[in-house]
Amino acid sequence: MQQPDRPPLQNALRAIGRYFDVNVFRHILVAQVDGGFIARVFSGPAGHLKAQGIDFPTEDVLTLIAAQRQSGPLSNQTMQSPPLCPTGYEDFFRALGYELETLGADKIRLVELSAGILVAYTSTDPNGAAVRSEKLFDLDLIDQALTRGYMRRGKAYQPRL
Repeated sequence: MQQPDRPPLQNALRAIGRYFDVNVFRHILVAQVDGGFIARVFSGPAGHLKAQGIDFPTEDVLTLIAAQRQSGPLSNQTMQSPPLCPTGYEDFFRALGYELETLGADKIRLVELSAGILVAYTSTDPNGAAVRSEKLFDLDLIDQALTRGYMRRGKAYQPRL
């Protein structure tokens, strides 16, 4: 359940995904923590990747969200999409965030693997007990999430063939 002092997951994850796209970060790991998110990312030329840790306190996430609204969409011509997310982390993270919100997800973790993006989260079952769930979004599930996300926004998305 969303706490009043933090933005909806779809907005927060979208802004973080855009930050990754703009900075050409790869092999990402994102974890929701008290007060925001933390991430581990890699950047640099192939064979010389360097790991970085990034702290995204809620205030910084809100700043990223506001900046994103002012700047508009990223240009597909200037952006290098990550291999698993054909339209960038921003779009997939937004779609994923929406779906996680509908599940009442909290304490989320996203880990980019070669086979897909592993998503782990905690939700509450009908009896009020915390349940930890995990799902691997492979290429097909990423495309399905993107398609649903684009449909919610009334736009077309062409899945991979």
